[in-house]
Parts: sequence; structure tokens; C-alpha cells
Amino acid sequence: MATRPSSFESVVLWLRWDGYFVDEFSETPSVCLKNHQVFDLNTAAWIKGVMLGMRMHQLRGLVPDCVYVEHRSDVERRNRWLDVCAEYSSAVEVISETCAAVDLSAHPQPYQVARDVTAHLHEMRLGKLVSGAGPCKWLAQVSADLGRPLTPLNVAEFLHPLPVTKLAPVDVADRERLHFLGYKSVGAVACLSLEALTVAFGKRAIRISQAAKGMVRDRVQSNYPPDQVAVERHFSSPVQDFEQVRLVLKQLSTALVSKLDGRQATQIELIWTDDDGCEHSRTRAYKRPIVDVSSVIASAGSLLLDEGCTGFTRLAMRLGKVEPIQLQQIDTFSLANRQNPEERTRVLNDAFSSASIIKAANIQTSRREQVLQLWKKATGWS
Repeated sequence: MATRPSSFESVVLWLRWDGYFVDEFSETPSVCLKNHQVFDLNTAAWIKGVMLGMRMHQLRGLVPDCVYVEHRSDVERRNRWLDVCAEYSSAVEVISETCAAVDLSAHPQPYQVARDVTAHLHEMRLGKLVSGAGPCKWLAQVSADLGRPLTPLNVAEFLHPLPVTKLAPVDVADRERLHFLGYKSVGAVACLSLEALTVAFGKRAIRISQAAKGMVRDRVQSNYPPDQVAVERHFSSPVQDFEQVRLVLKQLSTALVSKLDGRQATQIELIWTDDDGCEHSRTRAYKRPIVDVSSVIASAGSLLLDEGCTGFTRLAMRLGKVEPIQLQQIDTFSLANRQNPEERTRVLNDAFSSASIIKAANIQTSRREQVLQLWKKATGWS
């Protein structure tokens, strides 16, 4: 893999484990069943002719000596390999228990980092690791499925020989129609004029044309770890100037808030690598939630000023304890808040004095209210 040219905006690494739920390294055919169908299999079973989705009765007749295991999710096992991905990137999208997309765009040498990630995961021996890199998720997935490298300079060369069924951004019905009309390869679709496509597909023609030329770019939607959001930036030379630091801080803060997506955080962590290659981190928690760009800049800026952070080659910001925005104050006493009432009242009394809480039985009502209550009780009038 070569170094990314400046015109290549993003690099996404697609990762998938085959044989994850079975013993991939065993010579005995082994399959994982879900709803009486083959959900996963090892290489030995594949050599025997077993395919995903095969029914149980077909499997027994084909491979009598096959080992069967029932599908069972293991969150801790999944998190172990996802944590490795999170060490290299702040943008990890979990597709399934065995599949993820990792955005490596922030690294100056993304393809080298991709090799490091895959080498680290191979050592875990969780199954057969299938990987591919590309400028977006769907192209990286195609690269992984075909086992063919994709570089910034060969996107058209990579796509054109592929069958039209590989155009993932295009609806399945439209792909089938293209095939029916005789356009069986992506290259054949790419050569069509937009006018010709519009006649057959209407407004969808633009997306079909862009997909065939590799111009549709779906981005990684970070969702791991679930209670954190993070962004990072790598620099080819150490950042020394405070004005440049302030500009980088604003850019990272804007990107970080966009990932909050209507949520709030109460913890921020700043991680930087100095020009000697040493990594440093500082964390601070806040009672007041972080919800917008200005609060992120203020929080991260105070950490930077406290540490005098300059001369870094990598800067990362991570918001922790992410949760939905609380539009109302949580009730002091409620079914959802079962804390000891005496402890809650002690905290309030310490903050606002002992006169801040009055028992309901001790609340004095006015004479007018007392007369109205007696009148209502005697006459039944409301």
C-alpha cells in the first residue's frame, strides 16, 4: 500500500471475521447454526461444499462428520477486538459482532496503520480475518470481499470489471434492472450518459452514475465505544504556534460536537503525542454538561493551557459519559431515584440551609384557604 495523495480525502478499513463462531483452525468441518441454518463455518467445512444459509437436513447429507455449535453472542469477546481498532482510530463503526469499519483518515500514513491494525488482529486468532481499504465503506467492503487492493489511483480500474450487482449504493431493484437491460458490468454503466440513465431511472440516475464512477462516499458513523465520542488529528511536523493550536482546537471541537448528535457529555480527555513520540493524556470531569462547540473549546483549552501543550504531532479529544440531554432536572424523590431521602435532604440543607426544606405537615395555609376548604367540605361545592 502506498502513501495517500493529498487528493484522497479519506481511507476506511473494512474488517470481517470468517469462522469467528467456530474453530477456524481445525481440520474437522465445523459450522455454527442459527435458526437451523448455517450462520458461520470454517475453511474445512467450506472445502466440503458447505455454504452459508444451508439448511440442517442438507448439511447432514453433505458432511456427516460435521461438528455443530449453536450461535451465541459474546459481547466481551467482541469488545476485545473492537478495543484494538479503537487504539488506532477514534472512528469505529460496528456493523455486526464480526464486522466493523475503521476510519484511518486522520493518520498521515493510513495504509501503514491499516497493516498495523490487521497484524495486531491476526495475532488474536479469532478466525480468518478478511480486510480491505478504500475511500469509503462500500468500496472498502468490495475490496475485502474480492481480496483485491484498492488505491487512490485505480478506483475506475478497480470498479469497471466488476458485475453491476456490486454497486452497493444503488438499490437492488435498480441493479437488477441494469442487468436486465444488458449493462452487466460497472464499466458499462459508467459509460452511459446521464440523459440515457434518466430516461430509464428518473431522479435515481444521478446516484447510479456517481456510484459507477466511484463518487458515492458513505462515511464511517462512529458508534464504539457507545458512551464515548472522539476525534483526532495527526501532523507531519510538530505544532508549535499557539495560534495554530487554537485553530486545530476549534476544528476538532466542531467535529466532536457533530458526533454528539443531540447528546451531552460530562467528561473530556485530551491526548497528545509530543515530538519525542511520548504520549500524554489529561482528563477532567464537569458537573455542567458539555453540549456545544464553545463548551468543548473552553474545556479542552483549559487543559491545554494548564499543561502548556505545544510541540505535538498528534492531538486527540474524547468526550466521555455521553448520554441523552437532560431537558428537566431529575426528581429528588421518585421511583427512578431511590436514594436515601435523609441523604438527599442533607445535601440540600448543606447547600441551601436548613430552612430550604419544609415538611408538608408544617406548611401554614392562609385563613382564606382554610375557610374555603371548610366551605367546600360542608356544602360539597367546588
